[in-house]
Formats: sequence, C-alpha cells, structure tokens
Amino acid sequence: MDNQCVFIKLNGKKCHNYHKKNSKYCVIHEKQYEKVDKSIESTKKMKKVDKPIELTKKMKKVDKPIEPTKKMKKVDKPIDSPEVLDAIIKIKEGTSSIANFRYLDRKMKNNEKVVMTAIKRNYSNFEFVDKRLRNNDKVVIAAIKLSGENLKFVSERLQDDENIVKIAVKHSGDSDSYDSGVLRFASERLRDNKDVVVAAVKKHGSSLKFASDRLKDDKEVVMIAVEESFRALEYASKRLQNDEDIVITAVNNNGSVFRTLNPKFKTNKKIILTALNQNYNVIEYVDRNIFNEDFIYYLYNNLNETQFIKVMEYDKRISGDRSILENVREYIEYQKSSNIKG
Repeated sequence: MDNQCVFIKLNGKKCHNYHKKNSKYCVIHEKQYEKVDKSIESTKKMKKVDKPIELTKKMKKVDKPIEPTKKMKKVDKPIDSPEVLDAIIKIKEGTSSIANFRYLDRKMKNNEKVVMTAIKRNYSNFEFVDKRLRNNDKVVIAAIKLSGENLKFVSERLQDDENIVKIAVKHSGDSDSYDSGVLRFASERLRDNKDVVVAAVKKHGSSLKFASDRLKDDKEVVMIAVEESFRALEYASKRLQNDEDIVITAVNNNGSVFRTLNPKFKTNKKIILTALNQNYNVIEYVDRNIFNEDFIYYLYNNLNETQFIKVMEYDKRISGDRSILENVREYIEYQKSSNIKG
C-alpha cells in the first residue's frame, strides 16, 4: 500500500491521490508541502528555551553590597609583634636613640615601621638601616628630607635618581666649605646633568668641585657657582679661571680670592678696584709694577676717602714712597679746593 500523504497528518483528512514509491506526498500535494516539510525539520533542530527563573518569596533581591555586621571585625593593619613594639619604645624613650637603633637585631633594621621611627628621632640612624630599605623610595625620601647628607647611604639605584638627588640637594646644609654639598654622593651620570649641577651649585657653589669636567667648563654653570661662593673659582676649568667676567664675579663675592688669581689680573685696575671695595687688605697682593701716581690717583677717584686712607696706611710700598705720597696729598688738596670753588 502506498504511503499516506503528509496532507493527512497536517489537515486530518484522507488523501486518495496516487503516491510515488517512498514519497511523502501524493502527486498533487508534492510541491505544495515541500516548504512545510523543511520548516518542520528546522523546528526539530531548535533547542527548547527554558523560561527565566522567577524569584520566589524566600529569595531576596540584593541591591546593595552586604555591610559588615557588629560581629564582623574590620581588619586595618597587621598587629605589630611585641618585638617590634619593644624596639619602637626603646628608640622613642631611650637616652641615646642612635645607640638604641644601631645595636638592634638586623630583623628590626629591616622593619619599615621601626626604621621610620628611628630616622624621625635622629636622621643619623639612616646609616644603620638595612640595605633593602636604603633602596626603598619612601624610606629614602623621608631620610634625605631630614638631612640631604643621607644621600651618602642610599643605594646606587637611588643615587642615580634625578628626583631623589634634587630633594637631597634642597635639604642639604647651608654651610659652604671645600667638601660641602651632596653632589659628591650622586652618580657619575647625574654629576654630568646640567639641571642637577645647577641646583647643587646654587645651594653650595663649591659643589662645582664634584661636577663633570664638561660642566666645569660651562660658563653659565660656573657663573652661578662663583656668584654663590668665591671658592668655586678654584674648581672651574683653566679656561674659565682666566675669563674676566667670571673673575670679576668671584672677586665681587669675596675680595680675598684676589690673591689666588692669575698674575695677569693683578695688574687689571677694574679687578683690583673690585677687590679693594670688598677687602682693602688685598692691596698687598697687587702687582708692584702697577704702582705709580696714575694708579694712586685712580684709586683715589674710585674709592671713598675712608677706603683710600686705609689702603695707603696698610700698604708699606705706598707709605714708604714719600714722593708718591706728597704728590697724592697735593692732588687730594687740589681736588678738595676745586670742589669748594665749584
């Protein structure tokens, strides 16, 4: 018997038309129900979609994060061990904070809280801090803000850090000596960094000693240094030690530097006058070959009367030459009378 037509299944009716062998449709309905068959097969492949789970009465909708209850404890920081607390008490209350920290167990010198307490009590304690914390930015900044000299004990990595070195320079002492300034503890690279060196010589002119040779020959850097300290002239390059602008600036800062100048400047009237205005005693170091009436008249016309008299009294070469003195005195009297008449 021929297969029944799909038409029967879809419509609940009988189909008496002729069927081909193994065909689902009769000759009449074949084309009509091809599309229907394909849609049926595609729906079989579709997965059944579950309905969204609805909240039951027992299930609560959570809008806000759960707040801690009274029973729940909030943990802020780990509790310090008795050993740490004991070390802190010793540092804070001991008569010698340096000794109390210096002889602590190494473990304590590696504890950030103990170390911060120690350097705040006395910045010199930083010397005895464990190497690990001398490479810690936070600890190092705290230490160099208390004393820029602590840059000496900082790790090589941070001695090569421009920001760290500038902070140390800013917080270095005010005294200016031949080895003052913290630039000497900076890395070789930063001692050739113009920004770092300028910051250093503004604070301590003699820091020029530790600058690179390239910057010792930089007129702008050297000028800033000699403005701050006449000692800086000693560390400038040979070329700039013979630069008149640099020399005048150094002499104007402190006349006593005149005695260390190149001999050619000891006959330079402008430089001599600048030095005498700062310190009349430097007349002793003026080249004797320049002493003549013209030079004395030059001094008289450019120094005030008190300075001029002190210079004449101090220098034996002038006071010993009666002819020059007499001529100068006559010249002074002439000038005074001219001023009165005028």
